[in-house]
Amino acid sequence: MNLYGPTEATVACTAYVYGGDSSAGECVNGLVPIGRPFGSTRAVVVGDRDEPVEGVGELLLGGEQVAPGYWGDAARTAQAFVSLPGGTPCGPWYRTGDLVERNARGDLVYRGRKDHQMKIMGHRVELQEVENVVRETASARQAIALGWPPTASGAEGVILFLAGAQASDESILAGCRRRLPPYMVPREIHRLEEMPLNASQKVDRRALLSMREGLA
Repeated sequence: MNLYGPTEATVACTAYVYGGDSSAGECVNGLVPIGRPFGSTRAVVVGDRDEPVEGVGELLLGGEQVAPGYWGDAARTAQAFVSLPGGTPCGPWYRTGDLVERNARGDLVYRGRKDHQMKIMGHRVELQEVENVVRETASARQAIALGWPPTASGAEGVILFLAGAQASDESILAGCRRRLPPYMVPREIHRLEEMPLNASQKVDRRALLSMREGLA
C-alpha cells in the first residue's frame, strides 16, 4: 500500500493498493499512484487560478486533520493555507505544492513538484520528467535536473547533477535524445559522490545551483 500525505496534513491522507495486473500499467514515470483520499480527507486538483481542473494541477488537501497554519509565521500560513469557494467543514485547504492528475480509475497520480516547473526556451518543462528518464538511462541512484543559466522567464537550458550513475555521459545523453525533445536534453552533466542535503534531509537544489555558479 502506497500512503501519501504531507506533515501539514498529518502525513497519511491518500492511499493506493498495489496489486493485480493493472497496477504496473497505472504507474507513471516509474512512480506508483498515490490513490484516493480516505477518512475525512478531501482533495481537489486546481489550476493556476485555484479553479478545479481535469488534467495536471496542484493538489490541495482539506479535512479535520489539516493543521490551521504554521506556529508564529502568519506570512507563510497565508501562502500555504487558503480558502476556496465552498470551503471545507473543518477549516482551510493546504497547498501541497505537488502536481497530480487523476487517471481513468479516478486515482491520483503524482506528476512532480510545482516549484520544479519552469520555462525552458519558452516551453513549460517538468524537471522531474528529465530526472525520471535519466535515472532509467543511467541506472543512477540520484539524478537532479535544474534550469541553467537563469533568464527572466525561466532558464536557457537544463543541466544535470548525478550521484551513483554507472552509464557514461555519452550514453545518458543519447538516451535523453531518444525520449525527450531537444530543449529538455541536458546541456551539462556534473557527477558528485553525494548530493548536498537541506535541513529536511532532501536534496538541496539551491546548493547545487550555487555549485554551478562557482564554475562560471
